[in-house]
Amino acid sequence: MGIIQIKGVILIEKEFAITVRCAIVHEHNLLIVRHDINNSRVPHSWQLPGDTLEFGEKPEDAAVRIAAEHTGLAVGVKRALYVATFCPTDNKQIIIVTYLCTPKNTEVNLHTKYDEFKWAKPSRILVHLHSALATDFRDYRVLENLE
Repeated sequence: MGIIQIKGVILIEKEFAITVRCAIVHEHNLLIVRHDINNSRVPHSWQLPGDTLEFGEKPEDAAVRIAAEHTGLAVGVKRALYVATFCPTDNKQIIIVTYLCTPKNTEVNLHTKYDEFKWAKPSRILVHLHSALATDFRDYRVLENLE
């Protein structure tokens, strides 16, 4: 990304990033993680485990990788739950692909960017989540589609 000037006209390059999130459900509870105060632009917010899609990586493979790296869980990917997007700046757009996953093991070992996790009941999940994620959950009817 950068600023380009051509014949006196300033052009700002646009940037895209794709984030993959994992909605990991075990015994009707959803795994949420809390960002450490030092490792996020939204410290102490409750989120789904997620990270950036690597170049050349399939999104479903990214979900498996991210679950393992961020939670220590081996997961199976059931299906895509929803796709959302937002623009944190005037020249950057982030596309978020969220997958429904089931764990093959249940011993959580958190990445250092998180400081806590919960297996939350769907009926109580929205009170914990960061407001933008809670809005996505409502808009895309995520809680109705966790099976």
